[in-house]
Amino acid sequence: LKDVWLLVYITSSFGWIAYASFLFGQSAMRFLEPLGAPAALTEGSRGAILFAICATALGAFVAYLGPTVLKWFTRTAAIFLLIVLVFFVWVVLTRFGLSEIYATEPAEPFETTAWSRASAIEFNVGLGLSWAFWYGQWTRLARTESGAFHGCMWGWGILAATAGIFGAFVALATGIYDPSEWIATLGGGFAMLGLLLFAVANISSVTALVYPMSVTLRTRFPKLPWALAVVACSAPAVVLENPTVFENYGIYLAYIALLTGTYGGIMVADYLLVSRGVHAWQLRDIYVTGPASRYWYTAGFNPAALIATIAGAAFYLWTLNPFTWTSGNGLFPYITAGLPSYLVSFLVYAALMRLWILPQRDADLLAQPTAEGLRKTERATSTTS
Repeated sequence: LKDVWLLVYITSSFGWIAYASFLFGQSAMRFLEPLGAPAALTEGSRGAILFAICATALGAFVAYLGPTVLKWFTRTAAIFLLIVLVFFVWVVLTRFGLSEIYATEPAEPFETTAWSRASAIEFNVGLGLSWAFWYGQWTRLARTESGAFHGCMWGWGILAATAGIFGAFVALATGIYDPSEWIATLGGGFAMLGLLLFAVANISSVTALVYPMSVTLRTRFPKLPWALAVVACSAPAVVLENPTVFENYGIYLAYIALLTGTYGGIMVADYLLVSRGVHAWQLRDIYVTGPASRYWYTAGFNPAALIATIAGAAFYLWTLNPFTWTSGNGLFPYITAGLPSYLVSFLVYAALMRLWILPQRDADLLAQPTAEGLRKTERATSTTS
């Protein structure tokens, strides 16, 4: 099942790359427009698509150059990102003020307030749960435990949350939901500088996505050339770099909520209720194949995980159809979909493991040597020889 989730992780990440690249494309168009660039690059969607492809290629190239270049590039981009955030917060607060922002009524994109609130929660569930994959990837790249913890908690935690709140303030104050369009309304040098920094920040986002994806793919397939791994983890995103996909970002987030919510419920149930989180993982047994491993299941698959995945995903799709944004069972405006699906997969997996899989596995292990037993037998045989 780990290979299935590796595929899910890689393919679902193409949407993040495409989104960051298309934002770069839009900011590049608006940056070049006052400079008298050809209409083909500044009008319609052709320019945005072209620049988005360039952004993906550039981000992949920086990732290909390796960790040293990546380190200095992302550090520089992080400074740019912080400058953008501080500068724009100052602009918004001085131009509008908190009182005006708080008094502004948000747009009502759905027929009822219940649907609007449920949809907002659903988007954020997808966005929030998706960080589980990436926290795991980025912490692997850190040299120390402290660096891994603080890098994620500050960079992608507090600062990212602050940026999200700021984005909501901008949308309320201006009624504009495209960040590059709002930056362009500043006019003059402010707009040019903002668009430039925004473009650099999006390139760094692409790089920070492609590199850990490539490392993960190469870890699973060690003989895969590094260049090919980078291409495999970046080039497919080009297919998604168009206005249609960009404008339906909410649908993408809903599918992320489906995938990560279902998977997250299984993982947390396994940690809390099955292995109980105490000396649960035996690294040596993870790499032992066959019944000798404590993690071996029938034909190499854990039926409880498969059933729980199907149950969680089915409940999600019954509760919310991401394409039509309708609810088959009528529950969506009241319970949303991502979090209940998380709970369904959690309960199904825990119940099946405790009542079926673990008792059966314990019985099988009594008749099969464990990995430790095999090692002791090997040592005894070697000593006798």
